[in-house]
Amino acid sequence: MARKKSCGGRRSKTKLRKEYLPFMQTLKQINPSHRTILLGHLNDETCEALYEAVKNVLENPKITPSRRAMLRKRLSPHKKVLRNLVKKSGSRSAKKKNLTKLGGNPLALILGTAIPLLLDVIFPRRR
Repeated sequence: MARKKSCGGRRSKTKLRKEYLPFMQTLKQINPSHRTILLGHLNDETCEALYEAVKNVLENPKITPSRRAMLRKRLSPHKKVLRNLVKKSGSRSAKKKNLTKLGGNPLALILGTAIPLLLDVIFPRRR
């Protein structure tokens, strides 16, 4: 029986996470004004990785209640933009525009929460 070819060159999510983790760590550390400029020049695949990171932060039950309360307080002014980013529907250009609008400090806060979660998925702790 012949094997099916993979659909459109899609990669596994784990490989995607490993590939973009160093980029996310760098993006978190750079100046907020430079971060906003850089977000306007990202390709679609990199933007998708950032959307996935936002979704993981918003929906992950592993985040401690105190961290979740702090995130809710600081990100509440941006909730409309964040909800738009995690929706499956919507144009890529509109999502990218919203990502650049989110830009500076809120994205650093999200990445600061997402990076440890991604590290835990990529390199599970032994118990």
